[in-house]
Amino acid sequence: MKKKIRKKIVALCMITTMLISLCSCSAGGNKSREKERAFPKLVIGADNYEPFNYIGEDGEYHGIDVALAREACKRMGYQPEFRQIDWDQKDNILESGKVDCLWGCYTMTGREEKYNWAGPYMCSRHVIVVRKDSSIKKLSDLNGRIVAAQVGTKPETLNKSNHLPKIKSLVTFKTIDEVISALRKGYVDAIAAHEGVLRQYTKDEITQYRFLSESIYSAKLGVAFSKKGDQQIADKLTKVLRKMVADGTVSRIVEKYSMNGIQAVKDLE
Repeated sequence: MKKKIRKKIVALCMITTMLISLCSCSAGGNKSREKERAFPKLVIGADNYEPFNYIGEDGEYHGIDVALAREACKRMGYQPEFRQIDWDQKDNILESGKVDCLWGCYTMTGREEKYNWAGPYMCSRHVIVVRKDSSIKKLSDLNGRIVAAQVGTKPETLNKSNHLPKIKSLVTFKTIDEVISALRKGYVDAIAAHEGVLRQYTKDEITQYRFLSESIYSAKLGVAFSKKGDQQIADKLTKVLRKMVADGTVSRIVEKYSMNGIQAVKDLE
């Protein structure tokens, strides 16, 4: 009889322990979910633009701007959510509210009045790349030539300014891959883009290309918010980015990716 009572007591103790454990797990899970819900989301739109924003083989977002966004959001108490978008439709997507901001090596210079900006936090050179056997040695050799750029990027407008000689035409493509492919296949004489991006996309075929030593443009990069949006979030992000520049965070992330042609704003001021 005593054995039966002892067995019942043991069984009750085991059940009680299991219930306590389950309740603890549930409470921990609820606290974790509540913590996630406590942080407002910042939905970030960018296209596939390595090394600034891209999806790696692990299916996760990587890149200079992705790392910067994660650190900035952590300091601000936000949860970043990255979305790859059609860069050609970026303004429509931003105005529709599908993303909160555009953050992907985006040039502020010349667009100061178009958006509510956070930044600048980095500077980037725009350069010209030609095939290795090209007779183009300097910018003036682009006279009468065909140059390609990605649609929606700053080089697309350079033909309308004094930054380039009188080229024959400037053609645009939706992605940077298509831009480089056009040069590889000889459809165009040269291509224009951010130096860091072009070095990343040509690194496996570097012997086939040549970078002109002259830069066509030096631009400050920022994070673009809609003019209709809340200026406070842009101002808050600007303050955080400035602190990240000052404490060396931006420089360390850039150095991690070993990119030429890009650097923290303070290094140029």
